[in-house]
Amino acid sequence: MGNYYHLYILACTEINAYQRIAGEAIFEIGRRLHSVKYNPHEYGLPAGTDKEGRAIVARGAWGEWLVKMEFETTAAHRFMKIYEELNEDKIATLQNKPFIALYEIATLPESVREQPHTLKNGETKTPDEMTVRELREVKKASTVASTFRIKTHKYSL
Repeated sequence: MGNYYHLYILACTEINAYQRIAGEAIFEIGRRLHSVKYNPHEYGLPAGTDKEGRAIVARGAWGEWLVKMEFETTAAHRFMKIYEELNEDKIATLQNKPFIALYEIATLPESVREQPHTLKNGETKTPDEMTVRELREVKKASTVASTFRIKTHKYSL
């Protein structure tokens, strides 16, 4: 039995280590994609401008570059969103989260991201403690509440 226990502990340790590496990799991929997209001249790519007038890889060139990298546009957007919204300190505490959970957290309104929330089952958790399903529940409730506030404000004028 001792040998099985040792292998079990070893497997758990290795899995946890790779989860940390994966979390770091998600953030670093987002950082590098962001760097390429917003610094086209540094990478020899044609430049355009975004809505705010910042230099950005020209629309068609960005898509072509992603194809060469064998990267889907949606995936690139999600990696960059995680990088843009979750700072390095936060990523360190979220490294064991799967990619989709990191994206769900990154797309929560900033005011909702750090707060504890009471879920349908009565449990209270912060977003970093939640499953993907729970994160989507909180996001949906936040969106409904926001929409309600906007409609209420509109009619109270």
